[in-house]
Amino acid sequence: MANDSLCYAVISLGQKPGNPVSVLVVPHLHHENLYALPDAPLAATAVMVKRVAVAMRQVLGCEGITVAQHNEPAGGQDVWHYHVHLHPRHVGDGFAEAKWINMPLDERARYAAQLRAALAS
Repeated sequence: MANDSLCYAVISLGQKPGNPVSVLVVPHLHHENLYALPDAPLAATAVMVKRVAVAMRQVLGCEGITVAQHNEPAGGQDVWHYHVHLHPRHVGDGFAEAKWINMPLDERARYAAQLRAALAS
């Protein structure tokens, strides 16, 4: 969906009904968590997060974006490579209570194309 020399963005397989198109922003090089991440890929990731959030608002018409990043088991980390989650949100969307579902590949590809076009403009 988006890619630069230090990080990339990809649509997550897991989605919540009513809040489709969650995106992950991930540094190319492996770093387990925020504590281990050097400043350059951290800064590049933050810039990519902002660019993707703006594109998500434009394409999805959402009312807000939740940005989440987890460190260590007590912080909810269950993937041992630093990454940032972006979730489109609407007032009263029930996001916290909704169960995760898998988005079909064709839907992910359609949204990826729309977000890629928004990022390019």
